[in-house]
Amino acid sequence: MPRVHPTTKLGVYGQYDLNPEKAVTLYTESKLQNKFYIKTPNWDVARLSFELKGIQSNREYEEVTKEQNRMRAHSYDQFRLNEKRLANAEKLLRLLWDDFVEVNDFLKDCEAKENESYETMDVEKKKQSHYNEEIGKLDSDLSFLNKFIHEYDKTVDEYKIFEEVLVQTIHTSVIFENINDLMKRCDSLHAHKFKIMLHHDFHLAQSNLNREAEENRARSEEQRVATNTTNMLVQRMLE
Repeated sequence: MPRVHPTTKLGVYGQYDLNPEKAVTLYTESKLQNKFYIKTPNWDVARLSFELKGIQSNREYEEVTKEQNRMRAHSYDQFRLNEKRLANAEKLLRLLWDDFVEVNDFLKDCEAKENESYETMDVEKKKQSHYNEEIGKLDSDLSFLNKFIHEYDKTVDEYKIFEEVLVQTIHTSVIFENINDLMKRCDSLHAHKFKIMLHHDFHLAQSNLNREAEENRARSEEQRVATNTTNMLVQRMLE
């Protein structure tokens, strides 16, 4: 007869004991499956008890716990190491940022100096072109001055004999004491000579004008006489 109530656990296998109904069900399922299933051994094969399996499970649990503790300690060490690395990375980042700011300021300063140097270069080029023009003008003036000096020396050599005559005249003269007095007297004579020439030219031009006026008057008189004579002849012919 089938049992109405399940069989009470006998405690043969300790706390891991199963009811016979559940055990029979598991055994029947294992008998029906031949692949991918660990079958329950036969009844006469020695097997591990549930107590030993529990002990083995406890040992595995302890090993897992130890491994967890070890991994936790390792994780904590890694955490501290990562904190140090992160602190070093932040410190390095600050240093790099400071270096970046310094380099950026340096680059900006270099760019400003470059622009300033370009502006200075343009100004200096303009000054150089202006100076080259001035140098060209000075060269032309210098060549002109050299030519003038050459002509001046030549003129001095030509008039040196006159200087000797002037010096000799001063030595022999009682009126003149130096060359300046003689030159002033010569300039005065030249001025009077120029005035006399102007006066003579004025009188000559005036006499020429008077002569031309007399000639024009005489020519007009001759024309008048000729005209009167012609008129008289015409009247006689008409009579």
